[in-house]
Amino acid sequence: MTVIASYNHFGCGLVLGDILTNGPVGEGNIPQTNLPTLGNVINFFEGNWAICKPAQKVCIITDYCALAWAGSQVHASLFVERLVKLSKRIRINESIIECLLNKCGENKVSIVGSIHEDGSLKTFGYGSEKFICPILGNVYAAGSGSSIIKDYLNIIENMMLEAPHEDEIAVRGVSLILTQVAHLLNAEFRKGDTADSIREFFGGGYEIAAFYDGKFQKITSNFVFFDIVFEDGYLEIENPLLLISQTYSDRNLRFEAVSLRARYDDEVVRHDIIEIPSFHGSACNDFSAWTGSNISWVCFVFVDDFKFFGKELISIILKSDTPPINYSVIEGRLEVSYSPKTQLEIQKSLMSIYG
Repeated sequence: MTVIASYNHFGCGLVLGDILTNGPVGEGNIPQTNLPTLGNVINFFEGNWAICKPAQKVCIITDYCALAWAGSQVHASLFVERLVKLSKRIRINESIIECLLNKCGENKVSIVGSIHEDGSLKTFGYGSEKFICPILGNVYAAGSGSSIIKDYLNIIENMMLEAPHEDEIAVRGVSLILTQVAHLLNAEFRKGDTADSIREFFGGGYEIAAFYDGKFQKITSNFVFFDIVFEDGYLEIENPLLLISQTYSDRNLRFEAVSLRARYDDEVVRHDIIEIPSFHGSACNDFSAWTGSNISWVCFVFVDDFKFFGKELISIILKSDTPPINYSVIEGRLEVSYSPKTQLEIQKSLMSIYG
């Protein structure tokens, strides 16, 4: 009960995975799990099966190979740790991945990933579905949420995008996947415990690994969710209702989530910091630590109830070597500022839609 996928955007490999793990829970052992979008989900489920904790499901094995897992965490851990250890002695290829998976958990684990092999990038999947998309290549998806991958591919195809310039391949590939993630997170935040993803035990947050600058890197990102209204002939945009910052340090994933009482108020009602350790840290004592991408990404998501009636989202994605957005929580109040470039891009994008 998860969602994982791998994409090939004109030679840029992309791997996506959610952060939730689930399993049986006892009456006296109900986990207190915090999610970036929803906070504590302890009271969301009835019965003896629930979300247990968040975990990293996207694993960078080497600079040239990244994958994501679904299924049994025990078998996935065994497989990933052995693959990482093996990668220190020989160059990993898809045949080795398949052979090791058969030994460590065939029918227990689904794996999707991307690898540079024989001078080109390939995507692969085991225990997964395969889709073909003109923009995202051979796509492999697995888990209870795999249908959302198929739905998004249909959206991408309808956009009729042209092949990007070589210098824009990685940026556009990451932007496409960040857009999907932002819309999934927004649905979760807006619908709460009725969100389809949460009811099917996937979501909560997502990781993305992308191949650029010669290696796979996990993407650091910010997601900012707004409501916008139209009053007295003017667009009104107040404070963000939810801000999620996703960063990495020594392979540990860190979410910081700040939500406000209302769009016209800066009072913080939830400020959570969620730390998720590396999935295969025990096997990586001598593995060169990565800290995620040095590029700052931010995805702004706007929802209105007057033109699109909340049925369509407006998303604006920006990247920069310096943070497009800065924020702090001081004495229970959110202080947020945007770079001049960010302000200009938001204004231009919204004017093109509402002007």
